[in-house]
Amino acid sequence: MSELLGTLLGYLLSLLLSWAVLLANQPAPYVTTDRTEYPYSFTDPAKPPYQQTIDGARLFVHDSRELWEHRHNKGCRRPTDSYGAMWGDCDDWAVMIAGYLQEYFGYDTFIVMFRLNGVNHACPFVASASGVVDQKSCVDLLASSCRRGGVDYYPIEEVVCPVWVWTNPGGPLGPIYEWADLAGNLYI
Repeated sequence: MSELLGTLLGYLLSLLLSWAVLLANQPAPYVTTDRTEYPYSFTDPAKPPYQQTIDGARLFVHDSRELWEHRHNKGCRRPTDSYGAMWGDCDDWAVMIAGYLQEYFGYDTFIVMFRLNGVNHACPFVASASGVVDQKSCVDLLASSCRRGGVDYYPIEEVVCPVWVWTNPGGPLGPIYEWADLAGNLYI
């Protein structure tokens, strides 16, 4: 029993330290979540779009995390619809992030759909070589990475849904989809 308690305490300490590192390495947050204050946009013609660089991709992910309002809805919207609304559930966010990172920024992505604690969940992944998610911004990076076709991928997930703890070091917990296979699907 004491060994189990020691292991549990060690895990909790490790998790707390991981969160501290994660929070310390996040981009500086904007002062406001008012969309009008953000410097870039894909939908506002008065603002320039994000630059098609690694910094532009990281800023897009950061801004999307800051602005996203999690609300349950039926189906899964297309990336442009989700970006325009900036609300939805996990599948809308995953498709928006994966879609823009792949189509606009040019990075290889996919989405894992899995069931955890009786709830369906969608998690976007991006090729590790892209640099969009690096070791400093991903909690338990090695435990949450996934290998597909000889390429390592990292989830863009922990900051968005911190209550979802990825615990299987062997790979994804569910089927893998391309973002376009989920976008517009009314039955997710």
